[in-house]
Amino acid sequence: MRQVFLIGVPKQLRRRIESALEGRGISPSTIITDLDRVGRLQLMPKPEVAVTLLRQYYEPLEGGFENAEVYVLPYAPMPGDIETELEAMVDMGARVYDFEMEVDGWPYLHSPRPKVTEPFLDALFDALMCALVDEVAPEPPLSQHVSKAVASSPRLVLIGDAIALCDELPDYRHGFVTTAMEAFVELVAGNGCGVGLDEFFKTRNLHFAKTGGIQTKLEISVNSKVIRDEVHHIHLKSGDRTSPQAAARIYFQMLTHEQLLWIFLLYVGPHPDTNITRKIDLAIAPA
Repeated sequence: MRQVFLIGVPKQLRRRIESALEGRGISPSTIITDLDRVGRLQLMPKPEVAVTLLRQYYEPLEGGFENAEVYVLPYAPMPGDIETELEAMVDMGARVYDFEMEVDGWPYLHSPRPKVTEPFLDALFDALMCALVDEVAPEPPLSQHVSKAVASSPRLVLIGDAIALCDELPDYRHGFVTTAMEAFVELVAGNGCGVGLDEFFKTRNLHFAKTGGIQTKLEISVNSKVIRDEVHHIHLKSGDRTSPQAAARIYFQMLTHEQLLWIFLLYVGPHPDTNITRKIDLAIAPA
């Protein structure tokens, strides 16, 4: 498998990029970038450990430096020792690609107070895929990604036609949905988050809303016995003051039953125009 090293990938894109590359036979090692306490992008976990991570990539590499591929994204400052190490790698035969903003599709990002938006992340994803893959196959439908997340998480439940309109969302909202699915899978796997939902979603750059014009009514049964029938407004959203088509919404409800957390996906797609009413009957074997 082809092995590459990526420097400066935004934290929000890491899983999406790694998943896309691994599906194409490319194994990425990644140094992420994120905002520091004063709102500037920097390499994580600390810039000073970046050179160590780079050496951990190339030292065991089969075929030596001639098989090394390093891709340097143009958004976080590079420590001096990284630049020196990369120069030495080039002299030894490695391929190092150092990109520039507003060249070959790489999006612009303002400094020193960057705003890492979904359109920016989508444009960055496209530019990196074009740089790494000769022929970029179209990404699978968004609904397929949601279904895959649900299949991987037994207590993340897709109800009815919840994703019937999912694929109508514009491309620049896809990152929001994939990040949300990862968050739901994480919540179920951890049987909760240990902190408030506001804080949990905020740290993942997801906008969690508790109110809104649309309400969801979900009747939950276990083995044909109704255990809850409630109305809620909670949802994740991306896009305000825009067209309904561009306003992505994910409506869901949560239930703790016999000390296990369940998440029910009721709607994923453009802003709905009517309330949502659903029923679900869970077949659960007695403990």
